[in-house]
Amino acid sequence: MNFPRAESADIGLLLEGTFPYVSGGVSSWVNQIIRGFPQYKFALIFIGSQPDDYGDIKYSLPDNVVHLEVHYLNNKQEMPPVRPIKGDAKVFANVRHMHECFRFPATHKDGLETFRKLIPEMREGGGAGLDTFLYSEESWAFV
Repeated sequence: MNFPRAESADIGLLLEGTFPYVSGGVSSWVNQIIRGFPQYKFALIFIGSQPDDYGDIKYSLPDNVVHLEVHYLNNKQEMPPVRPIKGDAKVFANVRHMHECFRFPATHKDGLETFRKLIPEMREGGGAGLDTFLYSEESWAFV
């Protein structure tokens, strides 16, 4: 299924095991919020266990849903081949700093800026992509 993809939105919702794949309860509430604020553009990220647990989408997406991503935690995916990777020390310095921002938000006010720097690095081929996360010396030193 093709989902809407947008570069930006006004409001982002992280939805765990709910809208738009489950009807009732929290999903009804989310649906009402989105439809109740047509002046705002929504980006939705659905996180579920595995595709077989959900089936088809239960709600039609309103026009103000401009982005939808679906991720399954137990979905079988092909892993990158095991290979030695050094890792980028500068990228992992940002990863370390991001963790410090999560742990001590009162004293680390630049968490959002740091996170923005890391987003492109977490994409495939980036300095903190899946292969680098799993196999690099920098990643293992961080752990």
